[in-house]
Amino acid sequence: MARRNRFAALFGKESVTPFLDLYKIRGEVVIAVRMLVQTHQHRTEGSLPNDRKQWETAIGWRPGPEDAIPARVESVIQAIETICRPAMLGGGGGK
Repeated sequence: MARRNRFAALFGKESVTPFLDLYKIRGEVVIAVRMLVQTHQHRTEGSLPNDRKQWETAIGWRPGPEDAIPARVESVIQAIETICRPAMLGGGGGK
């Protein structure tokens, strides 16, 4: 998040959206890891098997059609590259 502020200073306040998206993705993965660790002993009880599938998908243990995290990260990368491209090509782009 510290880089977000530097990025905003260079490219404008509206350019930080990809960083916020990346922060949300990171949060989802961190929560999934915490839940998997905390519920490990009770992994076969109640609704936990279904919840475990969602958490495992979030951390990449269960890739499949519902695994949207890699696509979301790629979207963030593309957005940042689009914002930075003019500056990288020498056309300015910064403020």
